[in-house]
Amino acid sequence: MNIKKRKGISLIVLIVTIIVVIILAAVVILTISKNNPVDSSREAKFKEDIRTFQDDLLLSISKDYTKKAGQRDNKFNATSYDKIKEYIPSFTKEYEGKIAIYEDDIVYKLGKISKIEEKWINNIGIKKIIDANAVKFNPKEFYGKEITNYKTENIDIDNNTNWKIFHSDGSNIYLIAADYINNSTLPNVTKTNSNGTVTEYKISKIGEYAAYFSFDTDSIVNAYTGSKDILEKSKAKKWISWVDSYSDSKNNNIKAVAYMLDTDIWETYASNCAEYAIGAPTLEMLFDSYNKRYGTEYIAIIKDSTGYVLNRELFAKEDQLYVITDTNRVDNGMWIAAPSSHILYVRALFNKGIASDSRADFTVNKLGFRPIICLKSDVILKEVEGGYEIH
Repeated sequence: MNIKKRKGISLIVLIVTIIVVIILAAVVILTISKNNPVDSSREAKFKEDIRTFQDDLLLSISKDYTKKAGQRDNKFNATSYDKIKEYIPSFTKEYEGKIAIYEDDIVYKLGKISKIEEKWINNIGIKKIIDANAVKFNPKEFYGKEITNYKTENIDIDNNTNWKIFHSDGSNIYLIAADYINNSTLPNVTKTNSNGTVTEYKISKIGEYAAYFSFDTDSIVNAYTGSKDILEKSKAKKWISWVDSYSDSKNNNIKAVAYMLDTDIWETYASNCAEYAIGAPTLEMLFDSYNKRYGTEYIAIIKDSTGYVLNRELFAKEDQLYVITDTNRVDNGMWIAAPSSHILYVRALFNKGIASDSRADFTVNKLGFRPIICLKSDVILKEVEGGYEIH
């Protein structure tokens, strides 16, 4: 009897072992084939919810057409939960912050949904929108991409200028002119002097696109006193920490920089979706953008009262965001809004891709301007053919 008992126990163990093996095999097969029933159920629910939202939104659009007798001029746009709920009654808290309405379409916010949800929602054909935080953490994806609908309200500005995503600090997205702007749009400064005479201070121009800073009586540098102008007036002063250390500087190089960072006169480039505009990126902004894009560690070091030095020369890659090699407008490069370590020099990024301590003599070098636009913090971008649109 003892022998039979031992045989019975062995059989049970065998059966249990077989069952465990079958279960493990099933799990492995499901994992390999990606037919996990839990994920499949989540995917089905997720897609069904989105389709229900689409149906509700279409119904709301139809009602709006009826209410306005077909004269519907404005499309639905909504990002907050309560506003979305007005147009999509079935909308739930589960999707708050993930889904928005843009121009009568449901869109999703990049970085707010999981990778698997992004895959599911892309399968349905829903497009993404991007905020400043998403751009900040995905520089390789967004930096250099074109913004297709940025226009100013100023009729004197060339609105054929193309704009590219240059940088994001997580709060704001910054755009840069894709090519050098025409000299006819460079702002001048008009001031009434102490003796009552009115002087229009101008930047010196060479041809249509190159310009430089001179020492003529009416030169643009004579319209400024130095660091004080930046600290008291510029909305972009956080991008040039040098002036915090040398707030009383009256060097000629910082006067030239004050012109480039004068957010009052460059306001003509700022549309109603922009916080401000400046005439050129600062050295710190340039390095911050480049480092994020390429994983480098370039640093603008505050040397002394004259300006910055670099931890090493920047050799920009073949990247039209920073170095425009296919332009026929300017031979040398673009101005950088940062004082160099010499009172007669301002920083520049040359077309050879070099920003070095050789600097740019602002009375000699003929460089072009590429303004920077700081978009408002609530701006979001939507992917469209050829780039992104501002919303």
